[in-house]
Amino acid sequence: MAAHRILLAYVATLGAILAATACGSSSPSGYDDGVRNAFVSACTKTSSGREAACKAAYDCITQRVSFADFKAADKAIREGRPVDPKILPLLTQCAVQSARP
Repeated sequence: MAAHRILLAYVATLGAILAATACGSSSPSGYDDGVRNAFVSACTKTSSGREAACKAAYDCITQRVSFADFKAADKAIREGRPVDPKILPLLTQCAVQSARP
């Protein structure tokens, strides 16, 4: 039951986390320490301190979602539009996998 609540919290706050983290980057891939730190910090706050799960979610996202798509998801959320249906499942899968005990 606790894992289910954590999963719901991750999915419900995914937009807030993306909005807080998809900023400019100096890394060729786009993902760098600044983006990682911002993501983990925002995620840890919204998940009641589940830092290890947040790090796992970030690592999953960086392996499955290009930074351009990550930024596009952020932009869509900020503009109140739906996230690309090809990207949203990947982001959700990363949240689900990281919420597992």
